[in-house]
Amino acid sequence: MQTHKIKRYLLYIIAAWLLPSCAYMESVSKQDEYLTKQETNPGLHNLKHIIDHKKIIIYGLLVDELGKQTEQHLAVAAFSDRFKPHELVDVTHFASTGRHYVLNLPPGKYDLIVLADKDKNKLLEQSELVNLLALFKN
Repeated sequence: MQTHKIKRYLLYIIAAWLLPSCAYMESVSKQDEYLTKQETNPGLHNLKHIIDHKKIIIYGLLVDELGKQTEQHLAVAAFSDRFKPHELVDVTHFASTGRHYVLNLPPGKYDLIVLADKDKNKLLEQSELVNLLALFKN
């Protein structure tokens, strides 16, 4: 019985030693994948995932002072034309107003838009634009 416990503990120790290295290798592989994508098909969406590339964080509160978007699915999205026309770089989804949003973006010029699912079909469509803000960050 003691031998089984010792074997089990040894397996736990080996797993504890190997799992972090597996996670590290997976992270390295993912970074290589984004770097390759950036070389073959440049885009800000790739750049935001590359660890050693400069980033900005946009943090805000979604407020609906007139109460027009209550109980509607909402999203704040950042678009850029730097590499591709109207490239979606990041998006935050909400169940209602009064929530904070965070966008992780490489430096650049962006159009931030707020969309509301007015027809409640669970799709955010171009016709459901609520607000637009031009943003430039270095």
